[in-house]
Amino acid sequence: MTAIFDLAGALLGHVYGALNPRNNGILAAGNFAEFNQSQFITGHGMAPTGWAYIPQACTSGTQCRVHVVLHGCQQNVLLVQQQ
Repeated sequence: MTAIFDLAGALLGHVYGALNPRNNGILAAGNFAEFNQSQFITGHGMAPTGWAYIPQACTSGTQCRVHVVLHGCQQNVLLVQQQ
């Protein structure tokens, strides 16, 4: 059996230090926020809107950090929603 290496977790741990335990469950649909990203970047083939997931703990005034990832091929809203 091949061990799975969590590269994203390793990178975030390197940047931020100790992390909260990973959530392997289903993310709450109400915690996704669509935003207008055309005000930040234009003329690069990206969609006019982007999506952010906001953990429940960050919706009640708790200070949270933000990590922005710019995904490439096959990371569009139509394909991701099919997963």
